[in-house]
Amino acid sequence: MWSVAFRPDGRTLASGGSDGTVRLWDVATGENRTIVTGQNDGVTAVAYSPDGRTLASGGRNEGPDRAVRLWDPTTGRLRSTFTGHNQAVETLAFSPGGRTLASGGYDGTVRCWDPTVGNAPTVLRGHSRVVRSIAFHPDGRTLASSGDDRTVRLWNLDDGRHRTLRIGQGFTVNSVTFSPDGRTLVGGSDGGNIWLWNANGGNARTLFIWPGIGMSSVAFSPSGRMLAGGSASGLLWLRNMHSGSIRTFQISSTGAAHSVTFSPDGRTLASGSDDGLVWLWDTDTGTARSPLIGHRDAVDSVAFSPDGRTLASGSEDRTVRLWDVATGRTRSTLTGYGGAVESVAFNRNGRTLASSSKDGTVRLSDVPLPDPAEAISKICHAVHRELTVQEKSAYLQSRAYRRSCPSS
Repeated sequence: MWSVAFRPDGRTLASGGSDGTVRLWDVATGENRTIVTGQNDGVTAVAYSPDGRTLASGGRNEGPDRAVRLWDPTTGRLRSTFTGHNQAVETLAFSPGGRTLASGGYDGTVRCWDPTVGNAPTVLRGHSRVVRSIAFHPDGRTLASSGDDRTVRLWNLDDGRHRTLRIGQGFTVNSVTFSPDGRTLVGGSDGGNIWLWNANGGNARTLFIWPGIGMSSVAFSPSGRMLAGGSASGLLWLRNMHSGSIRTFQISSTGAAHSVTFSPDGRTLASGSDDGLVWLWDTDTGTARSPLIGHRDAVDSVAFSPDGRTLASGSEDRTVRLWDVATGRTRSTLTGYGGAVESVAFNRNGRTLASSSKDGTVRLSDVPLPDPAEAISKICHAVHRELTVQEKSAYLQSRAYRRSCPSS
């Protein structure tokens, strides 16, 4: 499985793989429809348009497999085939408004297509080797790209000009993304470094964070105010993007901190590590709760439900656990995987969890939602006291200023 993408409404998950097909998974039923793309050497990238009405796929290697193809995800009908890349298509991204589809390839070019026409794309030339990642600025007028030539480039899509952000030290930036407010561009390199650039005009500046330490995961808070990362040495860091201050926490002495993610309100940071523990951190104070214990091997991925009340964790013990964030207890355990679970993600309403495993499968699982009264009872039983205003606001928004726990 080389690429996955949720449709914006969260009802369908698209996956592209080495068998040259795109599979469209119904999130509610788990059933799938297969689109035979003709990209026989594999589908390396898939991306939905913002309105969910178009699905793009990119292929690799020889002949027609290099094309970018647009599909009607409802009928599976091929709408358009865009040719131009001389080698494999590595990455795809739609602009925020859906008017432009960008593709990056092994030929070192970035091509910007009009999805309604497709012909005569704008070709952005500058990279001398494979383009690994592309990302649109939230305003849709700037595009960032990174490649094996050890550069990151910021393209002005109005005139095609670009600024080159050089990395040096022999590192390749494999992934780039903009902060939600568009002010910062973040890149992760194969040397384990995290690179930050000021994306709003003027001279770009690069901030090195512990070069060579081996970064495993990075994530922005929903507001874009904080950036968190986990390292191969088990170190977790939290950077305030306004003040530049950094706090560090050693969460594991036995291996990497594989995954980090923020709760929807940004108040809690979750992390998973090689020792099989899941940690929850208060982002204001930097204090950690007791670890969530249950996995018997490394935790590779963590994800919060949209309401922040459930945390999913995928592990190399071939299970997924759903945790009650308020109590820290396991709500349910999903089993039956044939390999390590490397990625987990909730759909928009939080009722379905997508997970991918080294066994080559993508699974869609129903998420049991707790009864509100039952959830309150469990929280009260766990803490043996009335909840604070802050705790009510975080977990019981509708009862933030009412007594929640019965008097003892």
